[in-house]
Amino acid sequence: MGSPEFAVPCLRALHERHEVALVVSQPDKPAGRGSQLTAPAVKLAAQELGLTVIQPRSAKTGELRDALVATGAELAVVVAYGKILPRPVLEALPRGCVNVHGSLLPKYRGAAPVQWSVIHGEAETGVSIMQLDEGMDTGPVLLERRVAVDPEETSGELLARLAPIGAAALLEALAGLAAGSLPAVAQDHARATHAPMLAKADGAIDFAQPAAQVAARIRGVDPWPGAQATLRGQIVKLFRARPAGGAAGLAGVGSAGAAGATNAGSAGAAGATNAGSAGAAGSAGAAGATNAGSSGAAGATNTGSAGAAGATNAGSAGAAGATNVGSAGAAGATAGSAGAAGTNATGAAGANAASSAPGTVAAPGTVVAPGTVIAPGTVVAPGTVAAPGTVVAPGTVVASGTVAAPGTVVAPETVVAPETVVAPGTVIAIDAAGLHVAAVDGEVVIREVQAAGRKRMAAAQFAAGRGIAVGDVLGRPEPA
Repeated sequence: MGSPEFAVPCLRALHERHEVALVVSQPDKPAGRGSQLTAPAVKLAAQELGLTVIQPRSAKTGELRDALVATGAELAVVVAYGKILPRPVLEALPRGCVNVHGSLLPKYRGAAPVQWSVIHGEAETGVSIMQLDEGMDTGPVLLERRVAVDPEETSGELLARLAPIGAAALLEALAGLAAGSLPAVAQDHARATHAPMLAKADGAIDFAQPAAQVAARIRGVDPWPGAQATLRGQIVKLFRARPAGGAAGLAGVGSAGAAGATNAGSAGAAGATNAGSAGAAGSAGAAGATNAGSSGAAGATNTGSAGAAGATNAGSAGAAGATNVGSAGAAGATAGSAGAAGTNATGAAGANAASSAPGTVAAPGTVVAPGTVIAPGTVVAPGTVAAPGTVVAPGTVVASGTVAAPGTVVAPETVVAPETVVAPGTVIAIDAAGLHVAAVDGEVVIREVQAAGRKRMAAAQFAAGRGIAVGDVLGRPEPA
């Protein structure tokens, strides 16, 4: 009993090893642009093999149960049949019904387990052979086979890869049942997740999500319903997506090197400014404390006289400042060098993330005190002077277009450069790899695009032919 292409390898394997008394498939359905009645893949395969096929419209009328009983078969094998089977059908044959399911149960119970595994970015999935009961994929598991999911694999590709694995596992399970050596293991229902049938709306792509999630959805809805976005008022389909990865996600707006240079220049200026003006240091310290979420300690170390400003540059309260800084002038020089060194590390977006442990040296003669952590996603205001030892958490913008990696330390008196805000969905680069599109935490690289009524093509070729440029925006389609 089955319908789509996924079930065909199981049918062929059963035909080679066992006697197949009857094939049950869903009725022919309209498909394609002309909406012509199209037979399910299982029906076509059964006809090719010379097997008897029936296509009942309902599993509840008694027609299916009676047909199964009339075969005299020992058990029924169900693979993506597409209908819930009532108790009379489940109990029609002596050994009941065995199901081949495309997930590691109890995860992804339902009609589209492979698609949702890809959409959710699973690193591993597999096939479960189970005894059917009246629930939705809730029966005991007889056997399972695990496989790794390729990071750029589409759901269509994964379905094609799992189908023969499921067929081999089915034959092994049937042999185990015949020998009485295959125990049935009850599922842990508390761990169950669900995989409902996909709808056309599931293909609408929203770039206001993390890059990995956007890319996974584009792959998970391929081939159906297909990933769709709007571009210059027209619907386009997107294929072959991957996240650019890490802090490089916003590199299309400004390279890490450029960002580092920008910070270094600002930091040097900040060092001179803060050394020469105790008032400015106090004000900057207060602003930095506000953004860091710790106005008490940071404010105390950044206010007061020029001497106190020197303590600020040292990154500790009192004693460390007196030890490491000699005068207001020296403090300015130290701050400049500390800014240049610390900020270049930050601008590189965490290529070498620094530690925030007490005593870590951030720049010559400057000791970083235990750090204040800026919450993930916080954007430090332009021109704000970061408090000594402040640790930049994931998602914090510390330079134009550069996202700091976890654990990156902002050096004392480093001035944070004005951030560049890129709206999700904005095309930030076009190259041989594809369209680089901004997401909330980086970028998604889309390798292939298809316009309505046109053939699918490489994204760079599509962009050149349509005049797509950096700054164009891929939007989420409105619900139909």
